[in-house]
Amino acid sequence: MLGPGDACLAISHTGRTKATVAAAESARESGAAVVSVTSFYRSPLVAASTVALVAGSGETRFQIEAMMSRFVHLAVLDALYSAITAENPERTLKGAARAAQAEEMFRD
Repeated sequence: MLGPGDACLAISHTGRTKATVAAAESARESGAAVVSVTSFYRSPLVAASTVALVAGSGETRFQIEAMMSRFVHLAVLDALYSAITAENPERTLKGAARAAQAEEMFRD
């Protein structure tokens, strides 16, 4: 359903999750920008992306790389959110109000 002027945010630690890569490719083919967050630069997700934010962590002795990447990716997403809201705080407040209204509709 995305097209020109839209953006798809795709997140995958390995950048090889089939459903995520397929969604990114579909969005890109329909003209949307694809922003990816992944831990590996050489991955199908990066190839399908307009912009790739590669942020990962080295594997540790206890092989908790996937968990650590979630923390790193969360920091990247938090930075993106902060930058977007700082860029247009009025739009952010309107969006938050709309989200609250939508949530109210489903409380019953």
